[in-house]
Amino acid sequence: MKFLWSGNPFKKNREQEAVAAALKSCYLFENFSMKELIDLKERLHVRKYTVGENVFEQHQPGTGMYVLVSGSVAIEEESFFVDRTKNEEAKKTMIIENLVPGDFFGEFALVDDEHIRAATAKIIEPSLIIAFFKPDFMELIKQHPNTGIKLSIRLAKVASERLKDAVEEIKKARS
Repeated sequence: MKFLWSGNPFKKNREQEAVAAALKSCYLFENFSMKELIDLKERLHVRKYTVGENVFEQHQPGTGMYVLVSGSVAIEEESFFVDRTKNEEAKKTMIIENLVPGDFFGEFALVDDEHIRAATAKIIEPSLIIAFFKPDFMELIKQHPNTGIKLSIRLAKVASERLKDAVEEIKKARS
């Protein structure tokens, strides 16, 4: 039996609200106007992930970026080494970062045509994730150049900050 309010067109979709809130809280989009968010929304892909799934894997070509709406994602890096006790190659997995709602990842794939993923993004609790792929980014730039440029500038700022952080880590490791 369907209840009267189950088909209510005025009832707000909580998932859509969560997606909108995640975009507004994400550094890349926090200064976007409502019109710019609408231009962007047409190109977004929202997907639910279960525990243990990978959003993407290390060494795969990058195709897009992601914004975590709900749940949790671990960014993991695998490396190989020679286990001298067994005299064989072994694999080590290191968690680089645990992401929380509002965090974004994989953004370099939007601007680098030959981007290869440096780590794996693994779901550690059920998650809702927004994906934004390079073809959609290129279409945004063509159809809404001001919005595309605004996002490009934010991506450049993120790249600059991450480069500065990497340089600082290298300096610390050397001293």
